[in-house]
Amino acid sequence: MKSKFSTVTVKPNLAALTTAFTATDLLFDWTPIEVPRGGCSLETVQMHYAGTNGVAQTPKDIELLFAKSVNGVAPPSLGTSNKKLSDGDTLTAKIAQAARPHIIAYKFLDVSAMVDTGVDLVAYNVLGSFSGKPNVKMNITLEGSQTDYLSTQGPGYQTVWMAGISNEGGEDFGTGVTLNETNANALAAFDASDDTKSTATLVVDGTDVRNVFAIGDEVIMQDGAIVGVIQSMTHDGTDGTIVLEAKHTAAIANNDEICNRQPITFIFGVEY
Repeated sequence: MKSKFSTVTVKPNLAALTTAFTATDLLFDWTPIEVPRGGCSLETVQMHYAGTNGVAQTPKDIELLFAKSVNGVAPPSLGTSNKKLSDGDTLTAKIAQAARPHIIAYKFLDVSAMVDTGVDLVAYNVLGSFSGKPNVKMNITLEGSQTDYLSTQGPGYQTVWMAGISNEGGEDFGTGVTLNETNANALAAFDASDDTKSTATLVVDGTDVRNVFAIGDEVIMQDGAIVGVIQSMTHDGTDGTIVLEAKHTAAIANNDEICNRQPITFIFGVEY
């Protein structure tokens, strides 16, 4: 018998990570969640919440919006990560109205009630909805459009979307890991046609990379240039290296800070 319980992991992309967020900033824009078709109850949420410069930070409250496609169209963008929703170039009344038919649920995450102080893992926090008595369950029902689907996994699946808003501000996902390259060839974008370079090795200094990243993390530069997924790391006490799974295709600059593109991971428990 197939279990009616399942989990889904969601890793939203954040940006401008060397600048702390402020209240009402958009944490992340609509991020797809692919689940089997049909209505499901979003019961629990667990979170990995990255620290600052390799040290755990105090997690901040988050507002979550959930949405569905309408007539085969995904919800319109709410703006840019780490910009205020009230900014004219981020969220206008027209965009908000356009998004309204798509929105199916809202949830305020009282993160202070979710933190289990006994599971402070030094460099980051693990948060769980089971930890706070008033927040035992998410109590949200998710269901995508019944007439269309936008899932990469085929017609048996549906896509719903989630966006996050900083409720109180103060999130700081800076790493203190900076690029330490003097070779101009290493700083330029690799030629996509150059098959002699299958991986890229970045020399770094600052914070010990092993205190900040894990294998498989996708990293970006402070200006938003996406450079790749971490294959391995080293550190000799002063400098370190980050080996990417493939050659980076974005130009990078010496002394730029290197950040985790997905510093918050959500692990949802769903029931059908």
